[in-house]
Amino acid sequence: MDKQAIKILEGVISEDDEIIEAWYLLAFVLHRMAKYSTCLECAKNVETLAVKLKIKDAELIAGT
Repeated sequence: MDKQAIKILEGVISEDDEIIEAWYLLAFVLHRMAKYSTCLECAKNVETLAVKLKIKDAELIAGT
């Protein structure tokens, strides 16, 4: 099921790469699959988008 989630989330991101929740969920799934380097890249995208979009969701940022 994780592989399906990755395909869906990558599809969402390919359509709009500023959907912070998609990046966060993708990082989460990749972490579950022990793909840590790719997970870290997604987490960095979450942090970058949070700054760019001025998102102040402490829980979202803490999860990265």
